[in-house]
Amino acid sequence: MVLEFLLDLLFPPRCTLCHKFLPNSKEPLCSHCAQWVLEQDPVLFRGKHFSLCVSPLSFEGMVRESIHRYKFGGRRFYAKTYAPLMASSIRRELGDFDAITFVPISKKRRSVRGYDQSELLAQLLGEILQKPALSCLKKCKHNPTQSGLQHGSERAKNVRGVYEGIHPEAFRGKCILLVDDIITTGATLEECSNILTKAGAKKVVCATLAMTK
Repeated sequence: MVLEFLLDLLFPPRCTLCHKFLPNSKEPLCSHCAQWVLEQDPVLFRGKHFSLCVSPLSFEGMVRESIHRYKFGGRRFYAKTYAPLMASSIRRELGDFDAITFVPISKKRRSVRGYDQSELLAQLLGEILQKPALSCLKKCKHNPTQSGLQHGSERAKNVRGVYEGIHPEAFRGKCILLVDDIITTGATLEECSNILTKAGAKKVVCATLAMTK
């Protein structure tokens, strides 16, 4: 208790979304953001190689800034706030599935960041939804980030041949939930879903924390 008090004194807790100081350090969201989240409708995206992607939030404003802190500012603990939001949308919009996997980042990017943001989400979703979280994909090439590319054709080309399936015996014949942090054109999820289905997955559905409008 004394340690928690000292940590709150030195590093006052902030809301995961708006980043304002929190009067109650036990809650990850301020009352305003908690209410705002409840009012959001999931955003849906239909793909070619996956049937449906659901996202609880839109990638704009404070959500964009929050995810940037999560990915680039070392706030790995944000995943504990994000995962329940995703789980709620998954339960609401997606049918049943057998296991969860994620879009991996490269070894180079992980060594710099210290963690894989989508893997953290997948692991926590596995605990919440009581489904096994599997590593089914490997990033075999370190490509430029998708965020610097605007057109869908550029994004599709940028991820082509970048991923490969691993441990296909673990997901062959199963419906897989593929998790990533953000979806823009769907190019990355399409590429990974195609790899999974060619390796034997029966069906792929997807979920991201946010979707770019």
